[in-house]
Amino acid sequence: MKKMLCAVMLAIGMLGSVISAHAGQMEDNARANDNYSYIGETSFDNVWIRNLTDTKGRNVSTRGEAGKVKIIINGRVTGCTMTMNATDYLARRFGSNAKVEIITRDCDNRTTNQLKADMEDKLSGPDSAYYSRMFANYDKVHITGDSYGNRDLWAIVRKLPNGSTADILLPLVTVVDSQNVIKYCSISNTGDALAPLASYVERMVGKTEEPEPSAPSEPGFFSDVAAAPGNWKYDSIKYVYEKGIMNGIKGTTRFDPDEPMTRAMFATVLHRMAGEPAVQFENKFADVPNGIYYCNAVIWAYKRGIVQGVDGGSRYGSDENVTREQMAKMLMEYARVQGYGTGERADLSGFPDKENLGGWAVEYMQWAVGSGIIGGKNLNGVFYLDPKGDATRAECAAMLTRFMKKY
Repeated sequence: MKKMLCAVMLAIGMLGSVISAHAGQMEDNARANDNYSYIGETSFDNVWIRNLTDTKGRNVSTRGEAGKVKIIINGRVTGCTMTMNATDYLARRFGSNAKVEIITRDCDNRTTNQLKADMEDKLSGPDSAYYSRMFANYDKVHITGDSYGNRDLWAIVRKLPNGSTADILLPLVTVVDSQNVIKYCSISNTGDALAPLASYVERMVGKTEEPEPSAPSEPGFFSDVAAAPGNWKYDSIKYVYEKGIMNGIKGTTRFDPDEPMTRAMFATVLHRMAGEPAVQFENKFADVPNGIYYCNAVIWAYKRGIVQGVDGGSRYGSDENVTREQMAKMLMEYARVQGYGTGERADLSGFPDKENLGGWAVEYMQWAVGSGIIGGKNLNGVFYLDPKGDATRAECAAMLTRFMKKY
């Protein structure tokens, strides 16, 4: 009888583990299948009170205090571009305001000491120039880690409309007033989402100045890009670098401006421009395995009609160089997806190599030239489209700069 009872109890325990694991998988799937964003006023008590110590050894609390407004940034403060940009933006806008306290909480449940060590490693590593810029204003913020970060984040999300089982777009930024009430929340995949939050905080504490974008900490921020303001390469690379759209070559201090841009790289920069929205992976292309750095970008772009495959759609052509006509297509389709106007059309008759355009590419190149995104390659005073030519990383930076300034 005892053996039978033990067997039943063991079976129940195993069943409980299976159910628990299945429930966890269901929650993970629910989060992965959904992109959730929210921007707006709220009004619920801040019950997630944490007394923390920041990377400077300062004690700080998430509880509302008399005479202060607290901005709490929940995200990956040393590893997520959107979270780092949000922290930098809010630090520049409110970091010197005595009525505002900015606190970051790490959603990966790392300790403050782990965050501090990670920052030190990145500031001394091969990408130090990039992180020096991203962390330049962190001294105006309380950078903290704690074991409740991820749990509290999800608890707050569940308080928002339709936010119970969603895959949120980090960071989650909340505004806590002096009465310890969460008055505003912002979750979005675009930096523009912070502007209304900042305006709301200003109505609470008074007007502050709109921050100017941070400049690189060193004039020559890449070892192979000479500091030459006014030079199209330098200006374009500096622009996309500051926007977090293009970085250097991993593990080096180089940008490789004259090296070709691959199709995987270009899908990645478009994904960054869109704010790196989450996407459910699909095994669509043989050369886009799950987990590789560009997989989310390629699948996201494919699902939205921005890119297509090659060889009948079996491959994406990840390591193939992107051509200028392919880039024109991807940019125009991206503009369409974003709801931008794409009605410009240029007369291409003045380009001696217009006949080299693929039939499918004519309209895309007419738009790219007409909108000022693509000019022409100047060879001995003659301008060529060079549609089948590889686009270099510097040319890509120039086209993206023109695109972002236009739209």
